[in-house]
Amino acid sequence: GGSFVVCTSTKGAAQALGESALSPSTSALDEPRTRVMLAIDEDKEWLSDMDCFIRRNVEVFCATEEDVAAAQSDRKYPISLGQVGIRCIHCAVNEKDG
Repeated sequence: GGSFVVCTSTKGAAQALGESALSPSTSALDEPRTRVMLAIDEDKEWLSDMDCFIRRNVEVFCATEEDVAAAQSDRKYPISLGQVGIRCIHCAVNEKDG
């Protein structure tokens, strides 16, 4: 599978997201891109256990052509190629599986 990125800073997360966006687009048959997780190491010092759990299950992503196509039928507002968003890591995997 793909790799997960747990960053220790906002700058590190932004850098990882930028590198992910520059990588070639992947199809459902390819390895998934590197994930940029919303969680950071310091979360446990400032957030509740539930907030930490939620953040560990959310990723930041740049919309690919697949994401734009998938969102056309079920979104009130369209998304654009390269648009940054957040999503559940489990739902993102299920979308790729069909």
